[in-house]
Amino acid sequence: MRKYVVLICALLVVVFLSLVVLAYSFAESSGKVSNSLYRIYTRAVCSGNTCQDYEFSCLNGSVISSRAISGFVTFGEDWVDNRDEKDLDKC
Repeated sequence: MRKYVVLICALLVVVFLSLVVLAYSFAESSGKVSNSLYRIYTRAVCSGNTCQDYEFSCLNGSVISSRAISGFVTFGEDWVDNRDEKDLDKC
């Protein structure tokens, strides 16, 4: 009788661990986004001498959403945006 109790307990532990592993793998494949694929960054978007800060959300290297997070800033007429184009896209 004692053997059966130990065997049943061991079987229950194995089943429980299997369910935990299965639930974890299901959660990973059910639409959760890995941190390495999803990122958020901010940058100033400028047109002429007027700029506004935006927050960009990226997934798999593409912008999926953006929103303005500040008001406009206007610089002098002779202002030039010195940022490299490669530094502007952080996706």
